[in-house]
Parts: sequence; structure tokens; C-alpha cells
Amino acid sequence: MLLRCSEIIGTNIRAVDGDIGDIRDLYFDDSQWATRYFVADTGNCLTSRLVLLSPAALQHLDRGNGVAHFGLTRQQIEESPDIDRDQPVSRQHELAVVGYYNWPAYWSAPVPSSPTVRRINEGDPHLRSARTVMGYYLRASDGDLGHVDDFLVEDEAWHLGYLIVDTRNWWPGKKVAVATELVRTVDWAHSKVGVEPTREEVRNSPEYDASQPLTPDFEQRLAAYYGHHALRVY
Repeated sequence: MLLRCSEIIGTNIRAVDGDIGDIRDLYFDDSQWATRYFVADTGNCLTSRLVLLSPAALQHLDRGNGVAHFGLTRQQIEESPDIDRDQPVSRQHELAVVGYYNWPAYWSAPVPSSPTVRRINEGDPHLRSARTVMGYYLRASDGDLGHVDDFLVEDEAWHLGYLIVDTRNWWPGKKVAVATELVRTVDWAHSKVGVEPTREEVRNSPEYDASQPLTPDFEQRLAAYYGHHALRVY
């Protein structure tokens, strides 16, 4: 099933022995657009403590009640390495997290081939914050287009399959979905994402309506329009 990233953020976290905080962000790697961690806030009303939780530890996402069930104890989560909100997550910190939980390192597994994304002013290989990218300017192959409003995330592999683009500066009130496999440049320093289609191609794509449930038909129409394979919707 495809979910909006903004729908996942704010979800309560339930360990096997009780509730412990909520999801504040998704960290993804920009080569595969795959969610590598949920960022969990396990603090209280006075202090914030952020830790990383792997999608592999997620047992069930109860969308109706806004609860994410993890196969971990409260103590395991509370004693896991925390992260600095104002600093990027380094590979060294990831090693500490996967070592603590004895999780497999995702970067050591073979990955499928994908189009090369040119990273401008990247500087380091750190993970990316979905919340940060939601707000980046988006540029089509022939000019500015709008900004990234949200992501559509597949809830089995936790792949960020689509950018939801708000085109209000060009076509008031219209939002469209563009597959992340069509991203060709990411300028982290200037908060810009460049995609392969032209402005007109994006403009004529199936309109995304956040008030309507996501359906297999919508994604099939997107896949047919852009000429790529659809994700598994249901």
C-alpha cells in the first residue's frame, strides 16, 4: 500500500511492552530512495531524545489508530544510541546502531541497478531527512515547476516511490506525483530537486488529490503515463 510520508510522521510508537514516543521523520538514502530508519522521539514534554529504528523491526502499522508496532522492548529502544537533531547521521553512528540491535547492515547487501542521480554540493554520504526534502524546490528539465510537498511511500519495502509536487506557482491548486526514479539531480546545498520530464509533461500527468484514497488504478495510470513499472499498491 502507498502511504503519504506526512501520514507516517507523528505516528505513536508501541513497543512489545508499551508505548514509547512517536515517529518524527524518515531517513532515506538518496541512491535507492529507500527508507533506512524511522526517527523516533522517545523523550518527554520537556526533553527530546531521538533514536533510529529500522523498518525491519516494524511489525505492523495500524493506520486507523495511528500506532506503529515494533518488535522491541521499551528498554531496548530507550538504551539505544541517540542522534543529534542538528547533525547528519554518519556511517560511524549507523554502525553503532546496527551493532547495538545486531541488525544487518543494509549497505553490505547487493542493491538493484537504478538511474544515476547526480548530487550537487553533496559533501558526504549521509542519510537524508524526508521532512527536510518536503519543501525543496523542484525543477523540470526546462524550468522551475513548484516544490516537493510530500512523498508516497510503499509500506513493505518502505521505498519512497513518488514525490508529491505542489505546482501552485504555475497551476494554482494542482498537485501531481512524479516517480523518484525520474529524479536526475539533487542539490542539497540549495534545496533543489531536478527531474527528467518537462514542465508540460508534469502538468499533464494524473492529478493527485490528497483528499481521496490512493488506489491501484491511480498508480497504474501514473506508471502508464511516465512509462515505468508501478509499485505494489495493494
